[in-house]
Amino acid sequence: MSKLTRKLILRITVALCAVFVLSFAVNTFFLPKYFLYQKKHKLAGLTSELAAMEYGQLVERIGPMEEQYQVTIAYTSLADTVNDLNSRLIVQFNRKGIALSKFWLAEESVAALREGGKVNKIYDQAKLKSSFLVNFLPAGGYVFAVGESISYSSDTIQIVNRFNLYIWVGMLLLLIVLSALYTTRIVKPLAKLNETAEAISNLSFAKADIRTGDEIESLAGSINRMSDKLEDAHQSLEAKNANLRTFIADISHELKTPLSLIQLYASGIQDGLDDGSYADVIRQQSEAMSGMIDRLLELSRLQAETYQFAPVDFRQLLGEMLVA
Repeated sequence: MSKLTRKLILRITVALCAVFVLSFAVNTFFLPKYFLYQKKHKLAGLTSELAAMEYGQLVERIGPMEEQYQVTIAYTSLADTVNDLNSRLIVQFNRKGIALSKFWLAEESVAALREGGKVNKIYDQAKLKSSFLVNFLPAGGYVFAVGESISYSSDTIQIVNRFNLYIWVGMLLLLIVLSALYTTRIVKPLAKLNETAEAISNLSFAKADIRTGDEIESLAGSINRMSDKLEDAHQSLEAKNANLRTFIADISHELKTPLSLIQLYASGIQDGLDDGSYADVIRQQSEAMSGMIDRLLELSRLQAETYQFAPVDFRQLLGEMLVA
């Protein structure tokens, strides 16, 4: 497995684990509160809608309201005693399939209802592993109890988290396999590019034949063009070096001849063999060497300077040359 594949799989694994931990924390700590908030908000809206109705209209709307909002509604007279009021409400809930082990409306709550206020309660039904959320509202001397069962979310959330864990593990395995396959498609072209670059660095101007249809193919094209240009530059440099070696050999031969003559005639002067012409020969050969050196310096200057091409009026230039 390549380094790129390992890095990609590691980063995907870390990202998925982070997302799963965040999802687990949200489901465990925030989802129950949000679920309860939504239920309270739903009952509050339904209670506000019922509060705007008259007693007779309320009684007629109980059945449709229960079916539409999936709630249970019971009602009894506020003139009853607290015990009778609670008993009648419990009986009505039982008849509608809501068996409550804990349900009681205290005297303070009944007094608040008789004064026209609203009361909201939540009753924990431990044996049923649920709670019963009830909103009480008074209307026409009666109290209406609008309730909805809320199952304990802990068991449900555990099941959801376990199910999510299975899904995340499956996704992780699938992504690892897909990442390995995908990075293989990436790594192979990159390996070819690496081999091509290594060959170019060793002055073997190879080319990479990559057909991926993406940025890697574009990069391969750029490297191939670079290889062609480097090969041309290398060949040009080799040609210049060959010319330079030839030039050096030629100039060495050209300089050796006058130097040999100068040495020869200088020795003749020392030996007293000068017939009056040795000094002239030495001067002539020195001037020839000086001229040759001047030409070398001019050639060096011409090669070092940068030239810019510009259009020239050839007729004007020819006229100036003829006048001169």
